[in-house]
Parts: sequence; C-alpha cells; structure tokens
Amino acid sequence: MDHWIDDSHFHWQSQNATDPSSKRGQEIIRHDALGIDIHLFVRENELAAGKAAPSPTTAAWSTNHTRAASL
Repeated sequence: MDHWIDDSHFHWQSQNATDPSSKRGQEIIRHDALGIDIHLFVRENELAAGKAAPSPTTAAWSTNHTRAASL
C-alpha cells in the first residue's frame, strides 16, 4: 500500500506488471544514474473499486519538498 512514511518520505509500489528486473523496473530503481526525474502525483480519494492490484516493485522515495498538511 502506498503511504507517507514521514513528511519527506513516501512508500510506493508499482503496477503489477512492473517487475524490478524489467526495463521499467530498472528505470525506477536507477532513475538518478539514468537522469530520470520522478514526479509524485497523489490521489485525494481511493480508487472507485476500493483497491489496486498486487504490486511487485516497492520503493521509498525521499522528496525534495515537505508534504502539504492536507495530505
């Protein structure tokens, strides 16, 4: 489950098809070395169906900005 760890760190899981060994998984894991910027978009409400599919790739992101109190 995606969630805030603290005001500057976010725990995230990928879509089910994004295996850590896949091209997309490696782009996420090695984003700094590859010069890829990661953008965090936060949904205000849960999905309409109530849950997402299981997720194989997990990351803890350190953000450049402190999260807004409303999140």
